[in-house]
Amino acid sequence: QIDCQLTPSPVLTGRIVDEAGKPLTGCLAGNQAVRVWDYHPLPDDKRPIYNYDPTSPRLISLIHNERKLAGSIWLEGNVDEDELVVQMKPWCTVEGVVLDAAGSPLAEHPISTEHESMDIHRASHSGLVPESIYTDKDGRFRIEGLAAGTIYHLRIDTRRGMRKIGVVAKGLILEPGETRDLGELRFSQ
Repeated sequence: QIDCQLTPSPVLTGRIVDEAGKPLTGCLAGNQAVRVWDYHPLPDDKRPIYNYDPTSPRLISLIHNERKLAGSIWLEGNVDEDELVVQMKPWCTVEGVVLDAAGSPLAEHPISTEHESMDIHRASHSGLVPESIYTDKDGRFRIEGLAAGTIYHLRIDTRRGMRKIGVVAKGLILEPGETRDLGELRFSQ
């Protein structure tokens, strides 16, 4: 028998507001730490953040489908809950066409959105939007629900998403409500 003392992990609570600063309910929340989205809309304007470790930075992403709003907050170090507010803004969209090194469309491959802090070489369908995004038969893609001001990389994976093929765009920063056509993107290994 081993006796050990367990200490509960602190729970931070962030507030979610719209562009006018009013409380916003019904958001979907993503958590970079575990790379998953909670597909049940939040019942109020609060976002509980579990198991936060000040030595392990974390990005929290939020979207509101009905109002087409998105927001994110970067947590690092000691966090003052009074300042833990995510202001949602009109979401951003990127689109383009992915080509392989020979210039042929890269059809039906997963494309992931990653924050600059993430390991872009680690395969995962769960990026910074809740849906899995794939290129179509012509290599085209469209990603909605991105947060303004967040730094994104776009990564293409093998068809089953088991490993990265290449990075197709790095360092994207979008303005509120912006739709950016990235044109033809050749991936780099």
